[in-house]
Amino acid sequence: MKIRTAEERYRAATGVYTGDFTVLVRSGCIADSLTFIPYAGGKRFNLAASARITKSGRQIPLVECAAEYTSYLKGLDRNAVAALVQEAVAAGRYPGLKIGDITTSNNNAGNWE
Repeated sequence: MKIRTAEERYRAATGVYTGDFTVLVRSGCIADSLTFIPYAGGKRFNLAASARITKSGRQIPLVECAAEYTSYLKGLDRNAVAALVQEAVAAGRYPGLKIGDITTSNNNAGNWE
């Protein structure tokens, strides 16, 4: 949730999102420590930003932040994590936790609400 808030602050100041944690940290929007997935051995969340052009020519900034189950749930029962990944893939969903979407405007909703 803090990453989403940081991106919203950055967008309010610049008009766009950023796909670079360094930019968010340097701009004072987020602490560097919050860019890492907890207990994942130093792995960072995946962050991406883009823009979609509407039919009317309006540009809509988009952002996505994600962590795969294999990273986010590191250290937990491997079979249970593998089952979660399989279930998500079979259903056509992202196999992890995610907010936003860089292909579709979804008001930065996510599956970790």
